[in-house]
Amino acid sequence: ISAAAPFLPSSYYMLFQIHEILRFHCLVTATVTFTVWNFALMPVIYVKGCNTDIKKKKFIKFFFGFNLVQAHLLNIVYAILNTIVSSPRRFIVTDLWCSMVTLLAYTLFYLLFMD
Repeated sequence: ISAAAPFLPSSYYMLFQIHEILRFHCLVTATVTFTVWNFALMPVIYVKGCNTDIKKKKFIKFFFGFNLVQAHLLNIVYAILNTIVSSPRRFIVTDLWCSMVTLLAYTLFYLLFMD
């Protein structure tokens, strides 16, 4: 919803409302994904998991492949464009609360249904 929101006509009022509720949450999750993958997981996998030059080359090729670049590198750019640039409204305390409720719902879903 957040990715499509800047391109939707104004007649889609309900989707804009959902986008406004999810703005902060989208930005936070994209930032966490970007930070954890690029500065924690990727270096550890490269150093500890790739013990030969061939494995290191394959991992670098995999890491800079189209899918991972879209998911882990450009994700933060898209999130900034869709949450900060597309909406002139500043974040408020309500955005934090909406993000916490979304986090709680996701956690409950994961623990009750996915675990």
